[in-house]
Amino acid sequence: MSFKEVKELRTQGNLEKAFEIAKQDFEIKKDDIWNKRSIAWVYYDYLKKYAAEKNYRNFSIYLDLVKELELPPDEHMVFDQIAWQVGKLVNSLEITDILPEDEEKVKKANGNYALGSLINILRGYRLNIFNKIKYFHFSKPSESYSFLLKIYMKFLCQVDEPVFLDFADWWNFENFLPSDYQKRVTESGKPYMSLAEQAFINYSKELLKKIPDDKGINSKVDTNKIEEFIPKLDKVISEHSDWEYPLYFKAKLSFALGKREEIREFILPFAKKKRNEFWVWNLLSDTYPDDDEHKMACLCKALLCEAQVKMTVNVHAKLGKILNAKGFKPEAEIEEALVNLIKGDVKAGEFDPIKLVEYQKRQNGKDNKGFYQKYLPIAEEVLFYDMTLELAIVEFVNKDKKILNFIINKSRSGFFKYDRFINKVEIGDKFLVRLEGSGINTLYKLFTLEKTDQPVSNEILKEFNGKIRKNDNQPFGFIDDIFIEPHLIEKYKLINGSELSGIAIISFNKKKSNWGWKAIKLS
Repeated sequence: MSFKEVKELRTQGNLEKAFEIAKQDFEIKKDDIWNKRSIAWVYYDYLKKYAAEKNYRNFSIYLDLVKELELPPDEHMVFDQIAWQVGKLVNSLEITDILPEDEEKVKKANGNYALGSLINILRGYRLNIFNKIKYFHFSKPSESYSFLLKIYMKFLCQVDEPVFLDFADWWNFENFLPSDYQKRVTESGKPYMSLAEQAFINYSKELLKKIPDDKGINSKVDTNKIEEFIPKLDKVISEHSDWEYPLYFKAKLSFALGKREEIREFILPFAKKKRNEFWVWNLLSDTYPDDDEHKMACLCKALLCEAQVKMTVNVHAKLGKILNAKGFKPEAEIEEALVNLIKGDVKAGEFDPIKLVEYQKRQNGKDNKGFYQKYLPIAEEVLFYDMTLELAIVEFVNKDKKILNFIINKSRSGFFKYDRFINKVEIGDKFLVRLEGSGINTLYKLFTLEKTDQPVSNEILKEFNGKIRKNDNQPFGFIDDIFIEPHLIEKYKLINGSELSGIAIISFNKKKSNWGWKAIKLS
């Protein structure tokens, strides 16, 4: 056996001599594992050479030779090295690398080539290589095996047919390395999604691609495959809560299965985090196939979110259709005009926002934003229906910082920023709110706010009248147990014995750690 000699010749770059000796040994005793290893490594060197040269024909020949060796399953080392070369070749193949005979097959009568035909040839090359390596015994998981996924995903997901699915099923998403779940970083240091998240997203996209039936007439998605995949998607959603888009694609896949009502339940936690994203509301609108009121509210909210204008065309179209059906003719005409404007501009190239401004000028500035605003409370109800709606009274307003203090009851009071929801706030205003937080005099997170005239319990707010008690050396006073603040004394020029009436609210005294009453309005 000449294993060492073959290795030395390979190291020296003398592949022809190395192949000659390795082949002689192999022909004498083909079942000897050392002879198989020896010639397998020679084949690897040729694969490395032809990968660098982008020689698809010869690369394919040597893949077949490796396959014919029938190396045992535990011979991972040579296969793992081959994986790197496969990835390099698949990644580097260009139109200029197409074989002349294949190029000739798609040549037109005028001697030119259709770009699509040439791209299809390259796709065929990559799929042919995959069909050869699918029987190789790669280490799983391993860096080289993940490299194969990264490269094949890059090219197989670019076509209309769901060809990536076969590769991904063979690769098996159980074979990710721990590092494959971590965010990657660009050369400039910018983080982007992990390989595993990208793979789950692309698999979902592939499942949403329609395939023709046996007769090639009707196109439909593979519902059985979708049913099989959703539990796998659920698992990564549960284990990787920082991943945002797998939940979105679970919703899209559920749409494909017709499970619209179920989608709303699992998409809501994600939608709450992304409630200012245009596409979230567009997605939620599709969960109301038979409820125009809520569907319209979601679409209105979507169009109030920031988004590229060219991405909103389908939402304008959906909303316009509903508006027509519900009799909102002027508003429907605006939506339809916007659809035509955007579609025409996108068809010609990148959307020009100036054209939208010019359109609105021609309409005397008329748009549907005011109409959209009317449906915001319904949209917010969609998102936060599972949160308690509470009646809050404004106790104090810091207009500079846009913060108000509120009271709901003696166990729930505090403050929050209000400027995203309302511009003008006065002490004593009543709002229906959805809040996250607990305790008294603490910061709360505001989700929804709507002004109301609902009556308030007299345990929180009450009317009063009487004479003020005030010492000359004190800037404040009392009417019974109600505290009259200095700014009210000053504003109304109050003195001891002044008779007045007004409205008082319960208030927590931090110094005494107890509840009392204070006047918020005088008359």
